[in-house]
Amino acid sequence: STILIIKAGGRTAEAVPTTDVRRIERVLLKTLRCADPIARLNAGAYVVLLAGASEENAQIVMERIERVFRTSYPRSKAYLEYRIYPLATE
Repeated sequence: STILIIKAGGRTAEAVPTTDVRRIERVLLKTLRCADPIARLNAGAYVVLLAGASEENAQIVMERIERVFRTSYPRSKAYLEYRIYPLATE
């Protein structure tokens, strides 16, 4: 399993508009599996648990999220910053 931390970034030092944050949430809900829980960390960041996903699979999922976001909202000035954290398995 892997954890993704996804943050909305802006092209400038300004804060990301709340409309872009909501758009990111919509894309996450549309793109991820029903079994992948999503939680909001703060005003512009989300945490996603990708159950059973490797680091490589998480990277593919993140690329798909970015592609869907860009396709759905081509005029948005926001971009997605992310970190992938693999969970240790025993």
